[in-house]
Amino acid sequence: MYPDQYSFISVDGETEIVSLGEAKKQLRVTHGLADDYIQSLISVAREAVEDFTKRSLVEKTIAVGFSHSRISESCGWINGYPVFMQLARPPILTVDSVKYRSFDGTEVTLDSSAYFLDAMELRGMVVIKKSTSLALLDQNYPTPLKVQFKVGKETSELYKHAIKLIVSNLFENRCPIVAGTMNEVPMSVRNLLATKRIFNSL
Repeated sequence: MYPDQYSFISVDGETEIVSLGEAKKQLRVTHGLADDYIQSLISVAREAVEDFTKRSLVEKTIAVGFSHSRISESCGWINGYPVFMQLARPPILTVDSVKYRSFDGTEVTLDSSAYFLDAMELRGMVVIKKSTSLALLDQNYPTPLKVQFKVGKETSELYKHAIKLIVSNLFENRCPIVAGTMNEVPMSVRNLLATKRIFNSL
């Protein structure tokens, strides 16, 4: 069984929900010598909150390749039922494209009339209509169906507070940081975000 493959293509506008000024106020920093460092901590902290809650806090474009195992076992398209594919990191705004790989190795883009988006609160779902044929889909390819979509951002003060707590923790401890990664969310932040967390999601 191949896993689904998610990739974050771009972050639109790079607009963080916590500003540099808000973070510096939290840290009680008045000079500008550490601005670049603090800005990087904001991004790291935001990504940590996104990874923990499985929600999107900034607008971005995401691409996901769905495994054949997921499609055939969960969606039942082989038996003539419509294909549905769950999309992670709500809120889901729009679907840019749905593509599949055919037996001859070409990538086929479905017309937008062949599917629709069901944007639910916790997860979005792309449903391919029953009238759409996927008979040429390459069942031997690891991720034969690909969806590219845009997500919006959650704006609750709870998320902002969690990000500022993580920034404070990282700034004060000055632990080694690899850009874009954070192995452990502090327990105080985990408790704060517990009610917002989506389980069984990427």
